[in-house]
Amino acid sequence: MFQLRALAKAPAFYGKLLDDKTLLPKLFGAALEKRRKEAGLSRSELARRIGHQQVRIVKLEKGGSDLRLSSILNLTLALGITPGELLDEVREAYRQARAGQAD
Repeated sequence: MFQLRALAKAPAFYGKLLDDKTLLPKLFGAALEKRRKEAGLSRSELARRIGHQQVRIVKLEKGGSDLRLSSILNLTLALGITPGELLDEVREAYRQARAGQAD
């Protein structure tokens, strides 16, 4: 079961995150690529595990594609992590990016 409690604790933050249409997909893609590499999977192997073509993984990792919740669940199952773990990485990267913009 994934960590809905973490999402419920910071609804305002997630609202801001979802408003940023260009940064969010790029941060998600970077987190996905990092986790894929940590799992020792190629793009083609991850794509095979979720029933998509490699080009889909490339687009996701480059931040050029939006996802459905079911896609996030399938990706995280294939990587052996929870959706909360992946989204926590995205949240932290977003905070760092926003902190860098304030400088």
